[in-house]
Amino acid sequence: MLLKDPIVSVNDVALRSFSLQNLTLDVMLCVNNPNPVGISLKSLSFELYYHNQNKWVFLSDGHRETFTIKSGSNEIIIPATVSNASLLTAIIGMIAQGAITIRISGIAQPDLLVFTPKVPFSREMTIPLTFGDHIMGIPEKRHH
Repeated sequence: MLLKDPIVSVNDVALRSFSLQNLTLDVMLCVNNPNPVGISLKSLSFELYYHNQNKWVFLSDGHRETFTIKSGSNEIIIPATVSNASLLTAIIGMIAQGAITIRISGIAQPDLLVFTPKVPFSREMTIPLTFGDHIMGIPEKRHH
C-alpha cells in the first residue's frame, strides 16, 4: 500500500496565559491523514513570528515528536511559550492594539515506512489578546 502525506493546516491560535514573565499561545493544528489507516508522525514542529514595523520577528517555536494520528482529521494542540526578552518590543504595540499579527511556519514529518518526507505548512493571522472584559489583564474602559 502506498501511503500519502498528511495535510497540515493551522486552525487557530489562542492566548492561554499572559504575565510579565511570559506569554503562552496554544497553536491548534489540523492534521488531515488521507490514508485509510493511522500513521506515525516522527515530528511536528513550527516557528512563531510576530509582525512588527514591516518585519517578522521570531517569538517562539513548538514541537511534538513521535505520535500516531488516525485516518481523517486530527486536531493537535501545541503550546508555544514566549519569554519576556522576546516580548519587550512587542508588548507596547500589543497593549495599544489589543491584538497581534503572527506567522506560523512549520514542517510535519510522517514516518511512511520507507521514507520520511517533510510536509511544510504556513499561516498568517491576527489574534486578539483579550480575556473577557480585560485586555491582557488591564480592565477595558466601558462607555455608559
